[in-house]
Amino acid sequence: MGTCKRWWMFFKSEGENRMIKVNKIIKTLENKNINKWLIREVKTKSVEQFFVLQKLETTRSVDTTEIYVTIYKEFEENNNKYLGNYSFIINHNISIKELEQLIDEAIYASSFVKNEYYELVKADKKKSYKDKNKPNNPFELLQDISKIFINSSNESCMFNSLELFYNESEVHLLNSEGVDYKKDVFKIMVEAIPSYKDDNFKTELYRMFTYDSINMDKIKEDSENAIRDVLLRAKAIKNNFNGKINIILKDENVRELFFELISTIDYSSVYSKSNFKSIGEDLQTNPKTKLTLSLIPSSKADYFDSDGVLLKETLVVSEGKINDYYGSNRFAYYLNMKPNGMLRKIKVKKGNKTIDKLKAKPYIEIIDLSGIQLDLYAGYIGGEVRLANYFDGEDTYPISGFSFSGNLNECINEFELSKEETNINGYTGAKYVLLKNIEIN
Repeated sequence: MGTCKRWWMFFKSEGENRMIKVNKIIKTLENKNINKWLIREVKTKSVEQFFVLQKLETTRSVDTTEIYVTIYKEFEENNNKYLGNYSFIINHNISIKELEQLIDEAIYASSFVKNEYYELVKADKKKSYKDKNKPNNPFELLQDISKIFINSSNESCMFNSLELFYNESEVHLLNSEGVDYKKDVFKIMVEAIPSYKDDNFKTELYRMFTYDSINMDKIKEDSENAIRDVLLRAKAIKNNFNGKINIILKDENVRELFFELISTIDYSSVYSKSNFKSIGEDLQTNPKTKLTLSLIPSSKADYFDSDGVLLKETLVVSEGKINDYYGSNRFAYYLNMKPNGMLRKIKVKKGNKTIDKLKAKPYIEIIDLSGIQLDLYAGYIGGEVRLANYFDGEDTYPISGFSFSGNLNECINEFELSKEETNINGYTGAKYVLLKNIEIN
């Protein structure tokens, strides 16, 4: 047995304990007659663990503090009113004189930014949000997660590389219009390379898992699926099927599908007249399953965005129709709409059929996809598939090396959503989506 080498490294950003205080920055801005500004102070704590061949090699902890300052400048040109802006970062100890120089440079640079005028977010009281499920000991948490992954392996299938990251951010957002909000959020990421090896053959896969909450059952499921998938990859045969068949997407691919579907239903697209659909229009026509889709805060503490917009669930698609737009404060102002903010998690109403019923007819269930390609205006959906399970009506076996394509408008009218649900980073709702009569080539 080889010995496990461990290096324990702890870092703090240079000058962190001597960082200039936010109130000093505000006072300096006021002395410079800057009446529109935004400050975002971010204190980040990260813990990292690195495994090679399932042996712990490195553990590292890093604490940093950065202050992002944006100044805004109102000006007119040819009877048009503009709001210029410029941002800079303070991540080390600086003097008031150096700060004043940065502000002067920002004032000058903002004169060249000709954004149509808009108002900053206004607020009248302080707010603070904290995720009560935040772990007390991130080191122990990552150690527990690594054990789950390693215990999922076996003699032929193991993790060549396993990297775990815990990131915790305390965000303090202030602006000249009264915004004074704080939030404490965290995220866990696991980067894994499961591999299969026997006397004659070797293969591996890349997997990235991101968690915005702690669910050990879900983490165990992901680790077991990673091992299962690399074994399937080893057994996969080159696809010989050509023609049309039902395709099943799940988890991350479902999230990507729905994000792409509403990617132009935002304020900026509406403002530039490039939106695919407008409020009140049908996203689906005579659908078998009517889509209901919302955007929600990504966690229990993530209740304001980088502009200071307070976030709440926004019903974007209701029963197959566009119900609302979403997006930043700036473009909402241009449209004379109340901003919903930069929401980053999709919630989709589940279907009424179990996955077993969705798999009653021949299908291809995609396991590893290079990415879903959607052209909303041409009505195209497609993608390159690295690994999938093919059910021919009698037997199920893994296949690889093919692509699929279909008519997007037909897909979204004919698709079916599973009764089973999932909750992953950036998505909650139906775990599976069945797309019917997709061309395989």
